[in-house]
Amino acid sequence: TGDGNAGSVLIETPQFAARDGALITTSTLGGGSGGDIDITATDDLQLESTLLSTATFTQAAAGDIRLNTSRLRASGGAQAITTTFGPGEAGNLTVTASESVDLIDPTETGIASGLLASSFETAAGTGGDILVNTGALRIIDGATVSVSGEGEGDAGNIDVGARSLLLDRGSITATSASGEGGSILLRIDDTALLRNGSTISTTAGQAGSTGNGGNITFSEGFILAVPNE
Repeated sequence: TGDGNAGSVLIETPQFAARDGALITTSTLGGGSGGDIDITATDDLQLESTLLSTATFTQAAAGDIRLNTSRLRASGGAQAITTTFGPGEAGNLTVTASESVDLIDPTETGIASGLLASSFETAAGTGGDILVNTGALRIIDGATVSVSGEGEGDAGNIDVGARSLLLDRGSITATSASGEGGSILLRIDDTALLRNGSTISTTAGQAGSTGNGGNITFSEGFILAVPNE
């Protein structure tokens, strides 16, 4: 809460599992920067009903979240999220998973599992970016990858590099209320498959004010969407 920087969290292990309301967080409420969260799990990284979070409430920047693993699975409303509640910038969220990332099923209260970076409705700071590099990215049953600016702050950007992408009742979104909307870059080598009303979207001006929507850029592979879905 003072002028000093917050500490960082560094975890290195073959397998990492967090469940049943587990929490890893760093934040700043003073003049110092927030700390980072770095988790390297060489085999598996599993999050169930869990929160990994960095945040800032002041002009100082929040820390980043970096997840490195072979396979990442987030379920039961598990979230990795960076947030700004003030004028400071939110941190970036980077996921590197050599084999796969699976984001599935929300909680019973509707909290979505996913990767998120946001600028809160009281904030003027810019939301963070989300960068995902993996073999297969699967976003299923209400899960999401989302950047948002809920107040005056601009939304960050989403950059996904994957061999394949599956959205089945899932979403990749960049939204802003009054700031500039974020852009979505999808670098998919093979196929992006959209099922059951899944969404890839950018939106700005949700508060009825100014702000430009971001761009959606798709490169390399094929987009497949089932017409009656």
